[in-house]
Amino acid sequence: MSFNCVAVPANVTCWNNLTTNRSFGSLPARWIQPWAATYLFLCFEGAVGNLLIVGLIFSNSKMRTGCGVLIGHCLIAYSVLCGFSFPIVATSVYRKQMFRWQMDPKDCRPYMWIQMGCRFAAYWFDLYIAINRVVALCFPHKYRQFSRARTEILVVSVLWVAAFLLSGFGFFNFGMVFIMLPLGTCATLPVGRVGSAVVLIGFYGPGALTAGAYLFVYAKIVRRKQQTEPERTTNDNKAKKQTTRKRMITTNMMCASFVWTAACSMILPVMINMINVAETDLRYPLIVIWLAAVQLVGYASNPVSFIPID
Repeated sequence: MSFNCVAVPANVTCWNNLTTNRSFGSLPARWIQPWAATYLFLCFEGAVGNLLIVGLIFSNSKMRTGCGVLIGHCLIAYSVLCGFSFPIVATSVYRKQMFRWQMDPKDCRPYMWIQMGCRFAAYWFDLYIAINRVVALCFPHKYRQFSRARTEILVVSVLWVAAFLLSGFGFFNFGMVFIMLPLGTCATLPVGRVGSAVVLIGFYGPGALTAGAYLFVYAKIVRRKQQTEPERTTNDNKAKKQTTRKRMITTNMMCASFVWTAACSMILPVMINMINVAETDLRYPLIVIWLAAVQLVGYASNPVSFIPID
């Protein structure tokens, strides 16, 4: 049985009849089985761990405000990725390599819509958390006004809706197309200016802006320490220092989480962009599956990293 690409234009390579040729992206069972076990364990740990942190946040009234709400929703996106999207990757690769079964391209559409929507949401929540930290540490007199409950609810709602609307471009094959990869999974490819704009707005733009926001925060703090003279110790000063210290802990935690997740997530896309999304699967299938596991570590390890940092 052969599977064709879905709505792929002429300038995009379409890999057909992959299930009938074992030389296309094939891997021996001795590599697939340990990888699948490791990958699914990371999925389970990431989904459960992130949901536990979400439960802690929303069960504590002090954490259900300001940055805590944003962190909670960002971790919800991570939980959906670890609990739904990434396990489909593992089972698709395993079934293709072990039993020569490949996902129907029609199933790519809803699957990739959910995956891209959650990834867009996670990147945008990271960006808004970074903006929240900029206001909290660099403009503390405006923080209460900035982090009002109504504002947070509105922002969270808009980010979720906008993320899935943007991922809908791929769902309707507008600027994004689906292809079946040799390893057994499906992927989206940006096509034309619309596709490039979707990738920029959903992935690279928020990532670059988030990195810039954290750099701005730390540069501002260093400059402030160099210019500030020692103050007399008063009760008001103690309270301000304590508040600043708590906000700094949260900032360090979220910055470390962002850097770690971005570092784990960028290795595989960089490799794919340097070669070709389908050719990468063909030439380096073993490297691809383990880099996919590294990518998953970025989403699954946040619960482990939050505890020692905070």
